[in-house]
Amino acid sequence: MGGAASAMDQLMYLSQLVGFTVEFSDFPKRNHGEYLSLVSLSTEPPVMCHGGGASTAASHEQCARAALRSLRLLGLEPSAPTAAAAPTPSHHQPTNDTSRMQSMAGAGPKAGVINGLPE
Repeated sequence: MGGAASAMDQLMYLSQLVGFTVEFSDFPKRNHGEYLSLVSLSTEPPVMCHGGGASTAASHEQCARAALRSLRLLGLEPSAPTAAAAPTPSHHQPTNDTSRMQSMAGAGPKAGVINGLPE
């Protein structure tokens, strides 16, 4: 198999690599039968994004896509592995991008990002 990882997989991989938490909040199915979710990332600055879909899983995937867009705007370019090529911790060598990502988890301006747009 070995296709590209889903946005959710990429976000979870990046959160482990950089060291931030990802928290989803789900809301009742009221908006024209669509599930709505909110994702919060404990980055600095904090990132919050929303998403919607036909299922909770689809809603979370939309949230993850929006969060990855937001992280790109903050200077993070996630290069998550495909399902077949996930790196093992023993073979992972930090690069300049990794160092930049790690510094983002604990430093930076205090303004947040919501759905890819600065507050």
